[in-house]
Amino acid sequence: MDQILSFLVDQAEQANRASQINREIYAEFLALLLAQMKGMDLKGMDLKGMDLKGSVETKKLGKETLDFAEVEVLAFHLSLQLQALEARAKTLLFWQPSDLLVIQWPNSTVKLYLLANLSQMVPLNKKTPTQLVLVYPTVYPLPSESCAPELLKITSLPFITHRSASYYSLALLCLRLLKPLDLAAINGTKLFYFLERCLHPDPKERMCLYL
Repeated sequence: MDQILSFLVDQAEQANRASQINREIYAEFLALLLAQMKGMDLKGMDLKGMDLKGSVETKKLGKETLDFAEVEVLAFHLSLQLQALEARAKTLLFWQPSDLLVIQWPNSTVKLYLLANLSQMVPLNKKTPTQLVLVYPTVYPLPSESCAPELLKITSLPFITHRSASYYSLALLCLRLLKPLDLAAINGTKLFYFLERCLHPDPKERMCLYL
């Protein structure tokens, strides 16, 4: 498993010209995701002695859409990674499909969804860790289709708001990828309640929990 982790971190690093600190974060993210594979149906995945370069497919998520089951997995994987970022006193300003790396073994339906672009990573407020601090945006204007409403009201910098802006953006990402988008059809599912918690209009009431 250590060999797999090292290889996948290399793939993420190559895809994004990562700094050393980003490499450490990738390793933490991937360790979380690989831990979730325990107990899963790994048929077709030879985890011992595999030729990794020939056996693992990695690609950036493009403009394609995902089915319900895939978005369920994506939401869970990204929520874990966001929690890991928050433990490091960091969060994301917003999420976009192109920020994600999809990892898959041939002959298997198992996929890992890795946040591989950390360019929108921002610090949490040292005094109030439930708040994020935006000193200087790397993109302006911010993409309205990817951002929480409060981020679109920035009038001065530094800008401080609740860290749940990232939760809202993650839910927007899931909705953007989910096709066909039929909220009535998914009502009552874990994904539905996850989206509902992330999209609460009151930033203080949002939660990023996939239960």
